[in-house]
Amino acid sequence: MNIELDPQDRKRAEELSKATGKGLAQVLGQLVHEALEQRAPNGDADEQEVVARQQQELERLYQELSPLPVAVDDGLSGRHHDEILYGKRS
Repeated sequence: MNIELDPQDRKRAEELSKATGKGLAQVLGQLVHEALEQRAPNGDADEQEVVARQQQELERLYQELSPLPVAVDDGLSGRHHDEILYGKRS
């Protein structure tokens, strides 16, 4: 397989290779592995943050709704409740 890198990326990879004493192929392999791990469904930080925020908002909504009364079966239909609230339609 042949992969072409942007010249600046190649230079940075070569510098990292020299700094770590690893071969260029080894450095590139490690970088690819790390990038793929970060993009994995369970490793995607952005997605995890969104899910965490949604869970927090859902919990906040549950807490806000919990004091509301539970519906009681009073034998009336939705139409009857509307008539009581808004009056009969003519």
